[in-house]
Amino acid sequence: MIRIIVAVDSKWGIAKNGQQPWDLPSDLAYFRTQTLRYGGQVVMGRKTYDAIGHLFVNRHTIIVTRSAAKIPGATVVNDLDAYLKNLQSDVWIAGGGEVYEQALQYAQEIYITHIAADFACDVFFPALDMSKFIKTSETQPLIENSVQFTQAVYTRS
Repeated sequence: MIRIIVAVDSKWGIAKNGQQPWDLPSDLAYFRTQTLRYGGQVVMGRKTYDAIGHLFVNRHTIIVTRSAAKIPGATVVNDLDAYLKNLQSDVWIAGGGEVYEQALQYAQEIYITHIAADFACDVFFPALDMSKFIKTSETQPLIENSVQFTQAVYTRS
């Protein structure tokens, strides 16, 4: 199964100047807990990998890049569409914007942290046709570092 996991601000922004502009440690813990499930394989773009600066502990990282360079400890994929079409296992899609856009058509579940604030992001999650998904769970509003957010799961209908 292909699952997307993302945190978005009130305008569906996901990053500003190559980084997440919010500080929500509990949401990072949520990301870690979720991505350890179902085989612990995480797909991300090279820019996202560069912004994080390391591979995830106890998870296998698949990095999407146009480069032929090897990344020690990770699997490098040059054609995300072909990779997802031929996928035989569960994966988590963890960004960035271009990777989310390519993967959205394949996603059966989307885990979204909805942040109730505008962080003036310069990278955004692609337009999501919510009529194709059903919200299957959502937390009560949480507040951390003066930022309110909820965590919701959407399943393709």
